[in-house]
Amino acid sequence: MTVFCLLLGAVVVNLSHGQWVFYAPINLFVILLALSLLTNLLAASGGVLISPKSATVRQAGQTMILGMIILGLAVYGVARFLPASVTASLTTSQMVLIVMGTLAVLDAILLAASLVSFQRSRLILG
Repeated sequence: MTVFCLLLGAVVVNLSHGQWVFYAPINLFVILLALSLLTNLLAASGGVLISPKSATVRQAGQTMILGMIILGLAVYGVARFLPASVTASLTTSQMVLIVMGTLAVLDAILLAASLVSFQRSRLILG
């Protein structure tokens, strides 16, 4: 779905500007795909951890949304309380790498926990 949205966005922007350029820096396209993969893996791993402990699908969904809100507030809090000298000294590439590295570490932790706690027999038998 992400690839479709990225390609559709590229088509719309290029048609509106009258020239055809596919993501001028191709790195941007690759970075967006990588961030999409990392965030989807984070959400899926969280869902695998949360769903067996939830009584209903609604409860699992609400817990996932609460987790996303807490994660968003944590990112905002960290970004807000960083000294200005730190944020001024980082380039955009370094910030993107820090975000991707943090997501990769969170993904590894949640995926490892998901693999340890996953039991197919519990899913089939209820």
